[in-house]
Order: sequence, then C-alpha cells, then structure tokens
Amino acid sequence: MIKSVWISCSNRSEYGLIRPLLKEMTERAEYEYVLRGTLILYSDALNNCSEDAFRDFKKSSIEIVQWRETKIKKDESLNEHFGRLVYGFSRNDFFKCDLLMVAGDRYESFALEQSAFYQRIPIAHLFGGDISNGGHFDDHVRHAMSHLASVHFPVNKTAYDNLIAMKQEESRVFLVGSPVVDDMVCITQTSGGESICDVLISFNPMTLQASNAVARDLRLTLEALELIQSQMKLRCLATCPNHEPGVQELLDVYNEFEGKEWFQLVESLGSPKYLYAIKESKIVVGNSSSQVLEVPLLGQRCLLIGDRQKGRHRPASVVHVPCVADAFFIKNTILGMLKSEAPAPCEDYGVPGVSRKIVEVVGQLNNLPRNILVQKNNPLPNLDEANIA
Repeated sequence: MIKSVWISCSNRSEYGLIRPLLKEMTERAEYEYVLRGTLILYSDALNNCSEDAFRDFKKSSIEIVQWRETKIKKDESLNEHFGRLVYGFSRNDFFKCDLLMVAGDRYESFALEQSAFYQRIPIAHLFGGDISNGGHFDDHVRHAMSHLASVHFPVNKTAYDNLIAMKQEESRVFLVGSPVVDDMVCITQTSGGESICDVLISFNPMTLQASNAVARDLRLTLEALELIQSQMKLRCLATCPNHEPGVQELLDVYNEFEGKEWFQLVESLGSPKYLYAIKESKIVVGNSSSQVLEVPLLGQRCLLIGDRQKGRHRPASVVHVPCVADAFFIKNTILGMLKSEAPAPCEDYGVPGVSRKIVEVVGQLNNLPRNILVQKNNPLPNLDEANIA
C-alpha cells in the first residue's frame, strides 16, 4: 500500500518541470498519503523552492530534505561522486517511503533510484522515453532509469511509443502529458508585469561534444546580438548554465560580454519568473531543453542552436540551426524571426490537468501490493480510466 511518496529533484530546471505536480499534491487533501512524501532537493533547486508561492510546506506534511553530499568535492571524479551518492542514500533514512518519483535523466536522481531499486521500492519515472542524441550521458541514463522504474509518465506520444518499443508493459505506461502544461494556464492568463528582456538566452554544456563547441555557438550568438544593436536596441538576458562538465567555458564567454549595456547575466530566475520572461520576451535563443518544451507551449519565437536537443521531440514552431556558420548568419535569422508573427501555443504535451492525472494514477496504485508494483513481468490490473482521462 502506498502511504508516502518521495520525489527527487536535482536542479532548478528539474524543479520547474515537477513544480505543478508538487502544487497539486499540496492542494489535494483527499490524498493525504501523498502529502506524507519527501521532496529531496539539491543546491539551486532548494533556492527556487524557498522562493515559490506555495513554499510553506508546513501546511502539508511534505518535508523538504536537502542532501548536502551532492556537491562534487575538489579533485573528485564523476564516478567517485556517483558512487558516494549511492552509498550515502542507502545508508540514510531516505527510504521510509512507499513510492519514489524521479524525473528525466539527472545522475543524482539515478543514484537515488538505484538505491531504491535494490530495496524493492516502487519507482515512478516522469519524462521517460525522450530521445536526445546530442548528449552522451542523457539517453543512456534516462533509458536506464526507465528500465528500473515500475510505472512511467511520458510527456508525449513519441516518448510513449519509445517506452513501448523498449519493452515496457503498456499497463505501466500512462500517457498523461507534461506537468509543465499546468503552469502555462496561469502564465498565459496573467502578465508578469514589465518585460525584463527582449531576448532570453539559455545555453548549457553538451556532453557529446567538446565543451568549446557549445562555447563557440554561444560566442557567435552574443556577437550576433551585439551586431543587431546598431539596427534595433534589444535587451538581452542570459541565465547561467547548469553546473555540469564544460560549464566554465560557457561562463568565460559570458564574462567577455560583462558590462555591455545591452547584456545581463543572472544566476537563476526561478521557475515562475523564467516562464514570465519567456512570455514577455520577443525571442528565446540557445540550446536548452526548455526551448522544445516551455517556449513552444507559451507560443514564443524560439531559435534552437546546435545539436544538444537532437532527436528530442521538436514542435513545428521551433526554428533549428544545427550548424552555425558565423555571427552574421545568426543575426539575419533572428531579424527574420522578429519580423514574423509569434507562433500559436503548441499542444504537443497535453492539456491542463496533467498533474491531476498523475496524482489520480498514484491514488489507484495505492490499492496494489508492493510485490505487484515492483515485479515488472506482472501487468498491472486495469485502472479506472474515467478518473485519469
């Protein structure tokens, strides 16, 4: 019987993806067993949570736990760090839970998932089945996490089909959409106030390529935006990249443009403010996964640069430039996009109510014994489709 649900969150972008689900859990009094869960947060994700509108988790019984050993020590390899995470999770009281929810492909969540798997704790995986050929780690880790999971919540039909092709049982795969869709309702119906930028920039390292390849794309993008300033004044705001191998090369490029009147670099905007920045800007440029999810959902112009999102579902409104020739090419592409009308919001990731559907599924899993949930060759009994449609 599922009496408590623990949720792993490893960075600010992942927190933004699961934020609507957490909000749904805190507001559903009839699912008290869900509210006895624990949100495991690391570093900048904790800061975003503490600033959130529903940050007062004392009103529910969700406990915020920050696992401080997630920070990589000096001279520690990724393998050593990963092993320390698995060992640390298995030796602490992290597993007084009945269901673990993990999202995406972060290695921190992968370490936690492995510890839970060997303790026969059922695992629910969100955002499984996605493909991103541009990252060496991403697909391998995401698919491995899917194989360890007991149930799956893919965000689109392509991801659903991929999970079925990976021999996941259909009775355990629930095509509900992305929880991010639920946040879009408030963002599209309200204004974030005065626009904080005209161009929102978001670049992250790419594990498959040498780090200087993404740094080159970033430098050419910033040079293009500087060239545009002579034709039109555009306020450009960039968010710091994720703390991954190759991050320093990107920060070095940003530092070259520090002090420019038209450019600003911020560490993080937090989930709601980031979404408002997307909505109120004129165009979003970079290689982040938000450019194939949140940006098209909000109906904003999007220029996706490079191959970091190669293979991932890409809505029709996203303009993709896989190989950048020079700054003038990017400049002309941006100017051309600014002259065109903004695209309509896409519906590739479901309709509002995704978080409710996930909570409904978890509620029905409450009636199943743990051994049925964790034994993958046992198809799950049919759930009440009327409650999750």
